[in-house]
Amino acid sequence: MIQKQKQYICTFLNVHIGKVLKMETSFFISDEAGALLRFFPIGVPQRNAMVGLVFVLTTAGQATVEIDNRSYTLSAGALLTLLPSRLLRSVMCTDDFRCLTFAFRFDSMTDFPYVLPTLISEKMEHTPFLLLTVIEQERLEKWHAAINTHYTFKTHPSYKQILRSLTFIFTAEVSAIYANHPIKTTATHREELTDGFFSLLHEHLPMHRETSFYADRLCITSKYLARVIQQVTGHTPSFWIADFIVREAKTLLKSTTLTVTQISERFNFPNSSFFARYFKRYAGMAPQEYRLSQS
Repeated sequence: MIQKQKQYICTFLNVHIGKVLKMETSFFISDEAGALLRFFPIGVPQRNAMVGLVFVLTTAGQATVEIDNRSYTLSAGALLTLLPSRLLRSVMCTDDFRCLTFAFRFDSMTDFPYVLPTLISEKMEHTPFLLLTVIEQERLEKWHAAINTHYTFKTHPSYKQILRSLTFIFTAEVSAIYANHPIKTTATHREELTDGFFSLLHEHLPMHRETSFYADRLCITSKYLARVIQQVTGHTPSFWIADFIVREAKTLLKSTTLTVTQISERFNFPNSSFFARYFKRYAGMAPQEYRLSQS
């Protein structure tokens, strides 16, 4: 029976792969069952190479998948939330299995702030499987449909910005679901420091760019803060500080008529030349070049 169901998945994917996958560089969305194999291969488990978040919401039928060699049975209302580098494999799938799939790369959301609190990502890491209530499922289905519509038709002149906004909302909805579900996890001191660091970033940027400022507020040394943030997020405090500044600068360059000098003053740079060099180091082009590329 399982072998037959495995064969069904292979056949389904081979026949429908062309129409199932709606994919650009940074986004992936589908309402077809065959899309499950985009992330859960048959046979030898493979690491999820998507440097972002992957969501799979089962709407009908059943499937069995493995995440890091642990088996999960999917039925209507089951939500999978996958962080990068999980070891994934498909085991079986019934003929009536249906799911909604949505994935995006983290770097596609640079216009938005840090939206995944450490405690929520820890819950996702420990509990990639949730069984949703009817209301929770309907809410995610609604936002998935909205994303799918803009992704498919691309009729609105600002569809890319709308797509990112809807992605932000979808992720926030999933985060709220995780926050409301009774999943027992214990925040470590490192994770509490990480949340504190990002809270301070939101509060004090763009005026303070020194790691020492945030370390002092957290009553730890700059070296220890750098080590903790690197361990928890994979990047240094300096990376996140620059990421926040460049992201905000890009928004101002795109959506306002402020001069480069005025923007540099807003970010407390000593002069516009210093700001331009800083921006180019992290954005890959000068501020004025970026503005022209967005017009």
